[in-house]
Order: sequence, then C-alpha cells, then structure tokens
Amino acid sequence: MTALLAGILLGYLIAWPRLRTLTGLRTALAEARQLADHDRLTGLLNRWAAARLVFASVEVGRRPTLLALIDLDNFKTINDGYGYQAGDQLLRIVAARLTQAVLPHRGFTARLGGDEFLIVLPHTSTGAIGDALARLAAPAVLHTDDGPISVIPAGSAGITVYAGAGPTTFVDLLHEADVALHHAKHQRGSHRTFQTGMSMPGNAGRHGPRRRDQHPTGGQQ
Repeated sequence: MTALLAGILLGYLIAWPRLRTLTGLRTALAEARQLADHDRLTGLLNRWAAARLVFASVEVGRRPTLLALIDLDNFKTINDGYGYQAGDQLLRIVAARLTQAVLPHRGFTARLGGDEFLIVLPHTSTGAIGDALARLAAPAVLHTDDGPISVIPAGSAGITVYAGAGPTTFVDLLHEADVALHHAKHQRGSHRTFQTGMSMPGNAGRHGPRRRDQHPTGGQQ
C-alpha cells in the first residue's frame, strides 16, 4: 500500500506542471469566451451572443419566442447634462432591472449597443415586458461631479413574436421589433407588438446607426 501511494504521489508530481498549464489554458479560454459574449459595461450578453441564442431557439429549435427591443427615453439628456459616467451608471442600473424582470420567466437580456437592450423570452411571457418597463421606471440615484441626482429611467419597447411561422432570422425579427418600437415611442414608456402590415412610421430609418448616433453611450461598449 505504501509503495502504491508513493507511486501515485510521484506520478502526480511529474504531471503537475502539465496539469497546471492545461488548467491555465482552460481558464484563459473561459475568460476569452466571457469577454467575447458579454458587454463590458453591463455584463449582459452582447448582440452576437444574443443572435446565437435566438438562432438556436428559432431556427434550430423552432420554439415560439418573444423578442422585445427596448430603447431608453431621453438618455441623451443624461449623457449631455451629467457626463458619460452618469450615463454608464444608468445603463448598469437598467441592465440589472431588466435582468431581474426576465429571470423568473426563463428569459435573458442583452445590450445591443448604446441605450438599446433586447429581451428574449418564451412567447407566453408577454406580460413580462410591461413588468420590465414598470421596474425600469423606478427612481434611480446617479453620482455626478455635482453630487448625487435622482432620475426616473423610462423606456419604450417594440415586441415581435415568433410563433412557428414567418421570419426566422435574428435580423428579420429584430427589424419587426424595431418597427413596433418606433410606434411605441409615440407614447413614451409604452410597448407595442408588431402586426402584419405594420411599417416604419414616417421617415424613421431601419434599426441601427440612427438611434445609436442620436443617443451616444458612455466611454465603454
């Protein structure tokens, strides 16, 4: 028995440098994957990670899925009036509140960029979007160079539901949610669901650069 234990110990000592290297590689790979899939500022999934999960749910799994695109109202006012640090604080608060709202419904939240967030849920959880916007509108305290200030965040949401037919790509579903969002923003703080035949109101552009340019984010992406 003593000889057996000695042999095991010797083998472990010989293999230790290699095991330590493999462990380090695995740790580095896990950290790289975390950075690649998550937004650095809020810790939420980023656009690319969200796209993969929606692809797995809709195009592969053919599971009914709800997407809600949320855009903060008057975020530019915070950034311009109190600086990017205050804007970054608000984005972190929003991320935490949206996450708390969707977790009970087995959904997830992503930050697409700027002040745009995406909620993905099983399609039966439509009521969760109203709850998320209500949570969002609670007062929040931001710390600025001039001292703490109290703000009331607000957001509008555009919803689209994949029910087993119709557009199945992430880009197409996101566009439908974007069209609904532009309608919702006519009454800020509300949400609208995309309906067949609904089009972008007025001269509003497609989802993407227009709103991100209009509502600059803080220093980190």
